[in-house]
Amino acid sequence: MVRKSFLTVFVLGLFIFVLGAGQAAGQVVLVDEGFEGSYPPAGWATYMTGAADDPGFVQTDGTAPFHVVPHGGTYCVAHGDDNLSTDAISWLVTPQLVISNDQFSLHFWQADFYQSYYQYHGVWVSTASGDPASGDFIELWTADTTETWEEITESLAAYNGQSIYLAFRYEGDYMDEWYIDDVTVDSPVPVELMSFSIE
Repeated sequence: MVRKSFLTVFVLGLFIFVLGAGQAAGQVVLVDEGFEGSYPPAGWATYMTGAADDPGFVQTDGTAPFHVVPHGGTYCVAHGDDNLSTDAISWLVTPQLVISNDQFSLHFWQADFYQSYYQYHGVWVSTASGDPASGDFIELWTADTTETWEEITESLAAYNGQSIYLAFRYEGDYMDEWYIDDVTVDSPVPVELMSFSIE
């Protein structure tokens, strides 16, 4: 009886260890983007709905005219402190994402430069079109930041069962620089273990 109980605990423990060893076994990842390849990444899009001369979000390695090195890898994306004809309203939009449970969250790293000139940074969400011109986007999050990279996490639980687009939005004319890197949208998956016995 003692031997059987020990074997049951050993096998169950080994099963849990194997599941825990691989991240993919306990996580659903919809977005994992470090902006290291072609830009914009496949399925992503950039839009400029403000100044006609706005260059929008661009890929950068942090060298001039930019000032902050990427959080991870060689590249990140940024909106510069461009001197424009009027305010930029720039968008960097993800592919369409299916939010299949209430555990999904957006995670990204951000930093800025010329912080005292901050005007607006935000993340917006649409349950319809991915084109900001459609008017479907609403604000999900907004905050300033510093020259030190910080991670932002925002729950997507309110969009459980829906298909959405997420968009990073910058506003300003000759204002601060906003840097974004290592964007993920993911959800933990609870692992339910079946009870069993060994005869």
